[in-house]
This record gives sequence, C-alpha cells and structure tokens, in this order.
Amino acid sequence: PEGIDFGGRDFEPQTVGITRLLARIAAPYPAIFHIDLHTGLGKKNVLHVMTKKEMNDASRAAESKLLRGPADSEHYELTPPEAEGFYDILGDYANILAKLFPEPDRVIVGITAEFGTVGNGLLGKTITIDRLINENEGFYYGYADSKTEAKVKKRFKELFFPSSPKWRSLLIENGRYLLDTVVKRFIAQNP
Repeated sequence: PEGIDFGGRDFEPQTVGITRLLARIAAPYPAIFHIDLHTGLGKKNVLHVMTKKEMNDASRAAESKLLRGPADSEHYELTPPEAEGFYDILGDYANILAKLFPEPDRVIVGITAEFGTVGNGLLGKTITIDRLINENEGFYYGYADSKTEAKVKKRFKELFFPSSPKWRSLLIENGRYLLDTVVKRFIAQNP
C-alpha cells in the first residue's frame, strides 16, 4: 500500500460513477471515439497517440482509417502498445466502453493521448523513477525540511505538467489538432 503507484484494492468511487454515466449516455451510439488524456510517458515534447490491442474488427478498421492521415505525423506519433518504453494497460479509461459494449459490429475507438514530458530514453527513465521515489518517500515518511519538500514537489509536478513554454505550446497545438481534425474525421467517417 505504500508502494509507488499503488492503485488500491477496489475501484475509486469516481470510476464507478463515470462507468455508469458512460454506459447510460453512450448506449444509443453505434460509433464512439474517446480519448484518455495523459502526460508523462514518451518522447519529450511529443504527443503519442496510443492505441489498444483488444478491439473488435469493426473498431480496428475504423481506427486504421482514422489515425493515419497524411498530416498527422506532424502532430502526433502513433504509438502501439508494443512500442519500446510503452505497455498495454488493461482496465484504463480508453478500454471502458469496449468492455461495456462488446458487440462485434459496434465501432469503439478508445485511445490514450500521452504528451511526453522528460523523455523515454535511459535519462528520462532515471529522472522519472528518481522523482517518483522521492515524492513517495516524502509523502509517507516526511521530508527533511520545507526546502527539500518544495524541491521534491516541484520536480514531481514537472513530470506531469512541465513549466516549459515550448512543451505547453506543443501540447496546445497538437492537442487542438487531435480534437479539431481527428475527431471531425471520425464524425465524417461515422455519420
């Protein structure tokens, strides 16, 4: 329970609530596209659009047309779950609707949009684990002093919300492309 990223022994109350809400509002739609927004993993300053392994054939076909537009590579890197430095996550938000509506002809494309912050090479991984360990240790066992606490918390925040103007600008530009272009493309392909 005191380990890094311990997820608890049961669903959080908001998970139960959002699952019920999604089940109710998504039920009438034969085609659904949903995005789970994240920051952290991946190449620094790059938007990774992470796809899922488990999809029905109709969803896989829709995804292949949706995420491979000619201008897309300027705005995001398509990152399958088996890409180096990434992993397939089971039970995450991008999988909820496919689990709720397993019909073989329903199109459900769930992606994770991950904005890389410190990089996914050896240095980035070292920075990430160091900051995670320091924050976890401080949370459970306290900090040596207030100066150390402020430094650890600032570095931890930078893992997920960098203060870099370049990172923030790219996040806005590429996130807007994903929402304005890819979502509209999905709607056009699934009227």
